[in-house]
Amino acid sequence: PSETPSCSALDETQYSCSCTSDSCPDGKECSDMACQNCSAGDDCGCSKYGKEADGNGGCRCPGMKIDDGAGGCRCPSCYESDGTWGGCRKTCECVSCPDAQKCVDGACVNCPLGEDCGCFDDDAYSNGSGMCEPNDPCDGVSCGNGQYCSGGNCYCYEGTWNGSECYVEPEDPCADVSCTGGRVCSNGECICTTGTWNGSTCYVEPDDPCATVTCESDEYCSEGTCYPSPCPSGYSTSVTSCPSGQKLETNGMSGDSACGKCVEDYECVSNSDCADDEKCTSHKCEKVQCQCNYPDYFNCTISNHSYSCECKSSVCYHDAYCWQEGQTCLYCGAAGTGVTSDGMCIDIRDGSHFSPL
Repeated sequence: PSETPSCSALDETQYSCSCTSDSCPDGKECSDMACQNCSAGDDCGCSKYGKEADGNGGCRCPGMKIDDGAGGCRCPSCYESDGTWGGCRKTCECVSCPDAQKCVDGACVNCPLGEDCGCFDDDAYSNGSGMCEPNDPCDGVSCGNGQYCSGGNCYCYEGTWNGSECYVEPEDPCADVSCTGGRVCSNGECICTTGTWNGSTCYVEPDDPCATVTCESDEYCSEGTCYPSPCPSGYSTSVTSCPSGQKLETNGMSGDSACGKCVEDYECVSNSDCADDEKCTSHKCEKVQCQCNYPDYFNCTISNHSYSCECKSSVCYHDAYCWQEGQTCLYCGAAGTGVTSDGMCIDIRDGSHFSPL
């Protein structure tokens, strides 16, 4: 048979035949020395036509697809391939949607607000919810000052139409206003036409006599004349020397004289006046002294007018541990294995915390 082409002689009158991997037709596979029907959905040589095994020894189109009459497969009318094996999706080719809706991916959806979608033919527009709304007869109607549109026509809010506008006799805002001090009424308020109101009259600022006068950097102008600038508060040109225990401090000039005042003759006022390893105490610079607890277990460093203590190691002495933040040693006993940053002992057994002994 054509499905078992591989044969071999057993004797002069008998022979044995079996199938091979490529001797079976599409839709069948070689199994137990014979071509057997493939399970439905298997490849079995059908995929080259875009098909799959039908379970009856032949090939079929997968999913929704149908035979295209040329040995291949295609989607039915009004459908197109969705890109998956055997998958088809509906197209808009055979879909008819009502007004205010349009076809998207084979389904009718609401048109966006304002789109035509069949509504324009009825002098309407899509409202975005699948309905056609009638157009406003006042759309595109421009009314004059003081008018409003209704039903496509313009009407006056108040007053009467004089052929070109709605005319309303204006009221005079200054009719009952009485102004004083040289002021006049404007829009119902009293204002100064020149100058500014000082509470009783319209005051005009006189010309500045110093506007065109240029003085030296250490002078100031008054009434058009340059004068030496005064000393800062607390300083005076009359202070030129100081008694014992005080020193002269100057701050700028007034004319040709220096501005001075007497201040205490301190060695220092703040730490910044002293060396890095000194601090200002009672206005004198003194050496910073290390005051670390347990000095045998801490290194003392002097810097920036202060000292700091740093642990030499995590252990101070037997069952005692160095607490860097507190700059001291904490005794935790045999159950301890170290200390936390907030000064609690760490239990060697379970890592819990307890107070130093």
